Amino acid sequence: MKPPDLDRFRILSGPRLHPTQDFTVFSVSRANLEKDRYDSSLWIADSGDVRELAGVSRVSSPEWSRDGSKLGLLMKVPDDPEAVDDDAERHPQLAILDDPRGGGAPRVLTKFPLGVSKFKWSPDGWTILVAAAEYADSWANLSVKDRGKQPRRITQVPWRFDAASTWDDRRTVTALIDVTGQQEPRRIDIGNFVDIADIAWHPDGSRFVVLAERAHADRTRLEQVVLEVDAASGDVKPRHVDGSWTEVHFTGSRLIAIGLPAVYDWPAPYTLYEIKADGTP
Repeated sequence: MKPPDLDRFRILSGPRLHPTQDFTVFSVSRANLEKDRYDSSLWIADSGDVRELAGVSRVSSPEWSRDGSKLGLLMKVPDDPEAVDDDAERHPQLAILDDPRGGGAPRVLTKFPLGVSKFKWSPDGWTILVAAAEYADSWANLSVKDRGKQPRRITQVPWRFDAASTWDDRRTVTALIDVTGQQEPRRIDIGNFVDIADIAWHPDGSRFVVLAERAHADRTRLEQVVLEVDAASGDVKPRHVDGSWTEVHFTGSRLIAIGLPAVYDWPAPYTLYEIKADGTP
């Protein structure tokens, strides 16, 4: 194998079976050696026919709505909507495909400066919860060039997370997005966190949980907090603090987490826990 052979690989990810019909969508990515990036597209496997959907590119993380009428995606779009350069800076935004079988251009519903990292459909299919990131106030109005030259004074640890670069210039955001695109996103302030590892809706749609990470009080490591958020009021309450979780889910009204209940329980096999209303795993 030689370096030029890299663009012969096709990486399949995110297969999602339609909730009521017998077909599947998945994303396919490949190395674009000329542009020094990965390009991705959406494919459909339908009754033995496997084909690429036209007009759907630079996408990932497909998720069906509950009734299967729409498909949510993360789609890399130019930060500058007027940019015509194919190499323009891009971040993943939430997009909706209204005709998943036919393809076409997805509707982009968000424009967070640092993009959307996760999203989940509400049980009724009319709202989507997103986890996103944006620049902190002192960085928001700087150009890309000026941000690169901005001096940083490091006064605490940890101060960097490889997947998200440094923490002092950004903040995490949660928001509820109207699927029709007719209403502005409703932001919900969950506090000062550096990353969001997972999100999940309660089956009745009245609340959701957020698995968030922040700097621990001793400033030597991160701590995880499982937050429960009222979807109507935006009220936030911690359900569990300082575990080592990878995912959160609702099974009926039971909140299930995958991982370990205390950060210093590691190394140990990750397993399933129910987090009770009083916060006890």
